[in-house]
Parts: sequence; C-alpha cells; structure tokens
Amino acid sequence: MNWNSKYTYIGIVFLVGTVVFFQSACKQPDQFLPGKIVICNAEMRNHGKDLYLSKDDSTVFFANGNTQSSLEAHSGKYSALTIPKTQAFAMGYKINGVDPDWYFNVSVWRKSKNGKGALVVAADNTELLYEATTFAVDSTPDGWVKLQLDVLTSLLFSHQDLIFYVWNNGTDSVYFDDLVVKRLKRPDYPNYREQPLVIEMDTFAYLKIYNKRREAISEGVLQSSDNDWVKGFVYGDSKMMKVKLRLKGDWLDHLWGDKWSYRIKAGKGNAWNRLRTFSVQTPEARDFMMEWMAHKLYGSKDVLTTRYGFVPLIVNNQSKGLYAWEEHFEKQIVESNNRREGPIVKFSEEAMWQIQKILIRKKVW
Repeated sequence: MNWNSKYTYIGIVFLVGTVVFFQSACKQPDQFLPGKIVICNAEMRNHGKDLYLSKDDSTVFFANGNTQSSLEAHSGKYSALTIPKTQAFAMGYKINGVDPDWYFNVSVWRKSKNGKGALVVAADNTELLYEATTFAVDSTPDGWVKLQLDVLTSLLFSHQDLIFYVWNNGTDSVYFDDLVVKRLKRPDYPNYREQPLVIEMDTFAYLKIYNKRREAISEGVLQSSDNDWVKGFVYGDSKMMKVKLRLKGDWLDHLWGDKWSYRIKAGKGNAWNRLRTFSVQTPEARDFMMEWMAHKLYGSKDVLTTRYGFVPLIVNNQSKGLYAWEEHFEKQIVESNNRREGPIVKFSEEAMWQIQKILIRKKVW
C-alpha cells in the first residue's frame, strides 16, 4: 500500500467512525428539565458492553462503552480510553428537542501526555452550535485536568438535537473520566464588589418587554417604537429614580439568554452617573473589551465619543452579570467633551430594517 492510499484508508475509517459515533450517541426520551444532571464515570456498562450507564440512573446511557479501560482512572476503577483515528470519540450523550435559551454546564476530567483531548458540545446542525475546549480549569497532582464548557443555545434553536462528547484530537492515547452534564435554569453570575445598577419594573411592564423580545425573535430583528417604553425604577448612585425603559439593539445578539439590552431614560431632574439617557447591554454585543478600548482611543485623540463603562446589573432582584453602559446621543455628550452646544444629526434606519426583515423572511441571508 502506497502512502496516498494508506492515508485515504485512514481518512475513510475516521470519517465512518465519526458518523457511526454520532448516530449511536444515546438519545434521551424524556425532556431534559432545568436542574437535571447526568454523570458518566465509566464504571458501569450495559450487557452488550457497548454503552456506559449513568452513575445514578441505569436508564441513561452514553455511547462507546467499548472504550472502558482500567489503566487509568480519575475516580473509581475505570475511565474511557480514546485512541486517535480508530477510537477517537467516547461518552456521547444526546438530548432531543432543545430550544432557545437553554443553559448547560458540562465538564470532564482528562489525562493525556501532550494536552490534547477535547470536550465538545454540538448541535446536529453545527452551524447553530459547535463548541470545543482543551483548556484546563483545574488539575490534580497525578496528571488529571478538568475541562469545562458553559453553553447557551441561541434564539435560532427549535427542537434541535444537542450532543455532548469527548474527542481525542491528538496523536497519542487520551483518557477521559467523570463527564457531567448539567442543565441550569439560569447562569451563575459572580458576586461583584462594585455597586450594581438595579432595575425594577412591575409584571405588566416586564410582560410587555418579554413579548417585544418574542416579536423580535419571530421577525429576526428588533424594531423599536415609541409604544415600547415601559415605566420602572432604577437604583444607582445611592438613590432611587423613576425611569422609562425599553429593549434596545437591532440584531438578536442583544436579546440572547437572560442578558437583554435596555435603553433607559431617567425622569426629570434625575440622572445616573450624570447620564439622563443611556443604554446597558451585554458586553458580548460590543465585542467585550474592544468597544471600551475604542472609546479610550477616541478620547485620547479628542474625538467626540460617548461615555462608556461597565457595571453589574440586577433586574427585578435577579443578577444579570456584568453589563456595558453607554451614554446616548444627547446634549450631555457635547458638554462632557468640552464642545459648544449644537445640533446632533441622526439618520433614520427604519427603511433599512424593514428591508432586513423582508430579506430574513425570504432567507436571502
């Protein structure tokens, strides 16, 4: 066999193995409700020895039980031994009917010689979701390291299948043990030392915002109008103030998960952080630190720019994590940049977003 035909053969074997693995990854018949946890510790297998049994539920299965090995173990006596190309995948677990805004925390322990070996979460349509990590978040003295992924399903999910598995992406054997899949009701945000910005609104106001978000998801873009404003309260700078607020942003990245972006107008005579009208938004929608750096660069060159920073946000007594706040275009932006007061010109985007909605419906993009 020449080298070309040899590698062609290996490639075919690897491809076939991958397809078989995804088809055999064990589907779960019941809905995976928030709070549910499944664990594969590689200790028990079914009668045919081709499937792993869950640690606490013998009706839950994980694919490729034939990878069980007693050579290494993070806990118990066994782990899953993966071999490049011929036996590269293990511990496959598939959840059916996954919808938008589902949160998962997934972890596994790995032992390898060269840092290879990945934890993977993927939708059946990988354009919707494919996340993999080889980065260690914890370790033990005997060479085991912990891999972890926090996964949020996007607004484009609609009864998709989601598969969790481990993958040997290296050239040497890799051991995996103690795979844990958790579905969380909401993300666990850290406790911040900084004083948070607190938003409170009544049930009627919240439902109006909630329904506007659903409308935006259906349309593919968020189009705001004067009818979208609701009344609420903001607590910050050691005082409570009346405000009006609505969702903000155009694309749906401002509405993912529970980190929705808001435009806020303080009542007459009130201001937060010396701002009358401002936005709070998930930092991800502004490329995290990139937007902050851009504002600093503009300021250093005396270019007119909005004030920008970060603050922990609490909405109706629930932490939403760290948010980016940004000044809106009003006369205060001119004053804070030491300019003379003058007109601020805004171009209407309404026609453009109407066209975007039509294109989305026709699936032009």
